[in-house]
Amino acid sequence: MRVVKAFAALRDGVVAPQRIENVTIEAAMAVFAIAVFLVAITTVWSVDLQQGNSQLAAESARLISSTTTQRVTEVPQVDLSLPQRVFTQALGEALQKTIIPYVALAALAMTLFRFTTNVKVRYLESLAAISATALIDVFGIIVATMVHLMLGTMRAGFHAGVFVDPQIHPMWFVWLQTFSVASLWQLMAACVGLASWNSLNWRYGIVVGAILWLVSRLILGGFSLMDWIVVLRTQ
Repeated sequence: MRVVKAFAALRDGVVAPQRIENVTIEAAMAVFAIAVFLVAITTVWSVDLQQGNSQLAAESARLISSTTTQRVTEVPQVDLSLPQRVFTQALGEALQKTIIPYVALAALAMTLFRFTTNVKVRYLESLAAISATALIDVFGIIVATMVHLMLGTMRAGFHAGVFVDPQIHPMWFVWLQTFSVASLWQLMAACVGLASWNSLNWRYGIVVGAILWLVSRLILGGFSLMDWIVVLRTQ
């Protein structure tokens, strides 16, 4: 029953975010689990598809080398000779990169809602609202992948990263691409759901969602700046 309610919430997160309030607190974790799995599996599909394009694969490799540091560890390497192990490793990394942002966004959304509306939003409500809009995230990944493949560059897409060259300004590009239409739509929809859940007009959700989007992008910018400083010191 909770799984059925979770899929209904994922549908409502796209077509009618005001109905996210129908999600029970008990079903919140089911919504979260299904949401992060869908986003992670879509991410794995996207990466695998783009790696099949030599131009995108080369561009991705140059971008990764410019924005990350090489860490030497004593952990023994896992045998990745089997395709199942390659897929499992990729899915595990994608799940980790999905779970952490969703958990953090839920906490930030709860804090901003309490501060701006003086409504005591609970964390599980916030987590359910963010998770219920995961199909928007999935839709954004699919559209971005198709655009990259059609135009042959990771620079293309509906985000602010189109204004900089990823090869000349890799750190700027990594940060600016988070300013995307899909991320704005998702956070606004989630906050509209939270507003309705707490008996507020949906317009409050639009305003808080825009603030949440901007604040979360600025926080990501701070992390990108720290990564850039680390990379410069290691060069």
